[in-house]
Amino acid sequence: MRVSQVYQYDNNENLSNVSHKSNLLNNPDFETFDSNGNVANGWNMYIGQGINETYEMLAISAVEEKRAQQMTATGLPVEDGMNIWQNYYTQGGRYI
Repeated sequence: MRVSQVYQYDNNENLSNVSHKSNLLNNPDFETFDSNGNVANGWNMYIGQGINETYEMLAISAVEEKRAQQMTATGLPVEDGMNIWQNYYTQGGRYI
């Protein structure tokens, strides 16, 4: 899970606080996956009817991460498709 730093400044623009905030998504960088699965852990997949698809986890050389999620499709209908997604819960009136 990726963690980012949040910087807060006072009225004189002096750094007053540094805190750490973790990403809301589970496995946001697709780094973990089961060897028998083609979609990264924590992600769900949707495939529309009649679509020829493949989902793959690729080993890549990227700046920070070592894996990528790839989706390939043919036969996509006009109003349907394929995707990967996650549900997460938020609370009204709060910044994420």
